[in-house]
Amino acid sequence: MSNKKQLVLDALNNKPTERVPVGFWFHYTKNEMLPVSENPEMRKQNLDGHKKFVQEFKPDFVKLMSDGYFF
Repeated sequence: MSNKKQLVLDALNNKPTERVPVGFWFHYTKNEMLPVSENPEMRKQNLDGHKKFVQEFKPDFVKLMSDGYFF
């Protein structure tokens, strides 16, 4: 099987692939609508959540959620 980067690039370029690339995303903070500038613990919650997800699920691609920065 090709590497994950090539799999995603081939799928985006409408080339044949062995399978469909898989990725999911979640909000890892308790309330993504709060400003991170007033809730600095959100940075750690968000980073830790993404790291754990990538290590356990091993997705083909990752969408980073920017909880607390855009609301």
